[in-house]
Amino acid sequence: MIVRRTEKKRFTPKKKDENDRRLTKESTTDSESGYYVKGEREKQFAYSFHTACDRNGFVLGTIVTPGNIHDSIILNPLLELIIHRFTVPFAVVADSAYKTAPIVHLLLRQCILPVFPYTRPKGVKGMFKTNAFYNDAYYDCYLCENDQSLVYRTTTRE
Repeated sequence: MIVRRTEKKRFTPKKKDENDRRLTKESTTDSESGYYVKGEREKQFAYSFHTACDRNGFVLGTIVTPGNIHDSIILNPLLELIIHRFTVPFAVVADSAYKTAPIVHLLLRQCILPVFPYTRPKGVKGMFKTNAFYNDAYYDCYLCENDQSLVYRTTTRE
């Protein structure tokens, strides 16, 4: 049985309230540092030192940032620094903090081999993954691997 999805009114984006502001912590002694949080225990004002090395461990370039800047944001500027000073590297080896789709696309577009650690698949065991479903445009529904249609019920902000 295939059920046609009914047309629903789209959600309008929530309006931002001028009073809704995130509180940011700023050091009273070093305003350029960033509030670094790792887990529940480590919370401190700090800096991060990002380093690019060659295969022999020689430092090719560095960038220092406030501690609250995520590692993955610095990869592109650090890579541009290395390319400007030397040449396009054959590969980039990095930890799992850099294993994001935008970084992989950036590296592949520049013909650089991304080398990241293996991470276990996320999700609930036994549940279908997103790519197990396909859209049936004719009946305007989604079908799973077992050819069962997904019945659209409703969507709410909650």
